[in-house]
Amino acid sequence: MECPFCHFSELDDDAQFCLNCGKSFSSYPSAEIREDDETIVYSFAPGSKFENFKISEQIGTGGHGDVYKVEEIGTNNTWALKVLTSIKRKSIPRFQQEFRVLSKLQHENIVKVHKYGMFGEMHYYAMELVDGIDMRKFIKTNLNVHEILCGDKDKQEQFIRILEQICSALNYIHNMNIIHRDIKPSNILITKDCVVKLMDFGLIKEKNIQRHLTATGIILGSASYMSPEQCLGQKVDFSSDLYSLGIILYEIFCEKPPFTGDSIIEIITKKSKGTFPPPSQINPEINSPLEEIILKLLSKKQENRYNSPLKFLEDLKLAIPQKSQQSHDQNEDTFTTPIFLNKKDDVEDNQNSKKEFDAEVTVKKYFDEISSFDDKLKSKKGKNLKKNIFLILLLCTFTCITVIASFFIFSNYKKELDKKQILNLLQKAQLCFEENKLTSPEGDNAYLAYKQILTVDYDNKDAIEGIQNIIDRYFSWADALFKKGEFKKALIYYKKITKIDPQNKNALLKIKDLNSKISKSKK
Repeated sequence: MECPFCHFSELDDDAQFCLNCGKSFSSYPSAEIREDDETIVYSFAPGSKFENFKISEQIGTGGHGDVYKVEEIGTNNTWALKVLTSIKRKSIPRFQQEFRVLSKLQHENIVKVHKYGMFGEMHYYAMELVDGIDMRKFIKTNLNVHEILCGDKDKQEQFIRILEQICSALNYIHNMNIIHRDIKPSNILITKDCVVKLMDFGLIKEKNIQRHLTATGIILGSASYMSPEQCLGQKVDFSSDLYSLGIILYEIFCEKPPFTGDSIIEIITKKSKGTFPPPSQINPEINSPLEEIILKLLSKKQENRYNSPLKFLEDLKLAIPQKSQQSHDQNEDTFTTPIFLNKKDDVEDNQNSKKEFDAEVTVKKYFDEISSFDDKLKSKKGKNLKKNIFLILLLCTFTCITVIASFFIFSNYKKELDKKQILNLLQKAQLCFEENKLTSPEGDNAYLAYKQILTVDYDNKDAIEGIQNIIDRYFSWADALFKKGEFKKALIYYKKITKIDPQNKNALLKIKDLNSKISKSKK
């Protein structure tokens, strides 16, 4: 192992102190795996101490960091401590950016940070500890979807209050030119007092500020909640956050996600096509206005979505059905149409009579206009009008033909360019695959080439098959190392599989099994 303080490397794996600088490792987190020269993965044990914090328990985990409940020694304050447990050169700037952004955000519905620090090579920051549960669990436990949709006033007010706080937080960060990029239920915590806290700003994007923390074509975030453009590594905007909120709403009202699949690739492919069951097909209690809002949030094209959380909230309040207050006065004129109609037949009769009246007015106007136009044509000026109309029609026809021809020429030209681009990328990917450059080095590997193909042709079978071949090769290497008993090396390749496909069940089971074996071997 290597000393985290002076980097002296000639130490035994079970060393308790450094032979070079003499510092003790008793309170320092243990280094479990070293994948390469740039990465060290650390872990904490409950009761361990470092700096002026004492670890109580682990309460969360992520791609590069874990979250612990800690006590600050000397003050008895309790904090949530986020630790960059995967020490990787390119992950440190993103972790620092997260703290820097959170420290300047002052909003009641955004988690507040306390301090940033380093212990050896390990980066961490303390933030307020939120005693709550994520949004999906809260609504499932405390609110009944049927009651929200069928007019229970108390449940509706509570649901709207939650959405108001989420939209307030999103509107606040959007006004500061920040895109969250990781809106999902686990990042929206709700306390027992119904206070919302938006957290985990590790993937934020600051608009109009050039910071190259994400390579082109690299996907960051949770595939189930990401927008199509984020899935394909393309440019995101404020509507991307609202798309993620739309996924959450769909899940709440339909009790299932709009896009499902056995792998991340399958989910991304479905999102790129933009097809999913309409909400009312899953839950018939969803009314048309509410369904239109959800469909607008989940529009494949960014320009067709909501771009303002407040506008979305305004429409949502109008769409949530309210129980009508039935009142009937026997002395009222029988021909007066009530404001709230409770009988379906009355509604249909009223709508049909209105349609018939509108149709009569429209037909009358139509014939009046024809008669007036015919009179004009019969006049002397009408002759000139005929000539002008003919010239206008001729010009419009010529313009339409020109536009259509140009479209087909451009479309065919673009297809030829796409074909050449895809062919070049396929050749590059195959060459990298043969040289075993599967997911590294960065910027020159088979996986990146296949992902770039999918941005041009999201349903390309060669690219999808190529990514699966990468996964299969990693499996073959990992399984071979596992049989030899080289568990740590096998673990590295299983983890690489989950970076490509985070939902790969076989790889996740192997990782769990290997972590158990490695822990037992240390004991």
